[in-house]
Amino acid sequence: ARSYEGVEVVETVDNPFRKAGALNQGLEHVGRGSAYLLQMDADTELDERFVEEAVGELEADSELGGVCSRFFAKDTTGLLRLLQAMEYVRYDYIRQLKKGRVSVLSGTGVVLRTTALPAGKPWDEKSLVEDFALTLSLRRRGWKVKAGDRALVYTDTMPTVQSLWRQRLRWLRGT
Repeated sequence: ARSYEGVEVVETVDNPFRKAGALNQGLEHVGRGSAYLLQMDADTELDERFVEEAVGELEADSELGGVCSRFFAKDTTGLLRLLQAMEYVRYDYIRQLKKGRVSVLSGTGVVLRTTALPAGKPWDEKSLVEDFALTLSLRRRGWKVKAGDRALVYTDTMPTVQSLWRQRLRWLRGT
């Protein structure tokens, strides 16, 4: 990130809370002065129109607290990666059937309305799945959430059965 002009890199300090801690520290650094906040996973690449599409949906519906990505696999070489890519496509098909309704604002890529974020530290540092916890918090406070119609991202898949198993156990325990 440092190689790009105009990019400020913020490193977390004394952060035992992993991703949720880093997100909270990042928000503390940038503040809540902007109307929207982009959150994304480090292994994700945003489609060139992702931000425009997600912000457009937020601006079209003042009750939306966040718009997350429709995510697809970057690399589908090998059976394990292909199976995960198929899983992502199936998830997207279900999202289409539900007209964008999702149970979690996927951390792969999401644009959040800053006024919708809970006060203090929005990302629950005790949760194994901070994106799910934030989604529940937004819903409890009356905000709608959805996956964007054309807000696309491309993300890595787990390269080994062991890493996939660890990820899915974490998701299962966290939700």
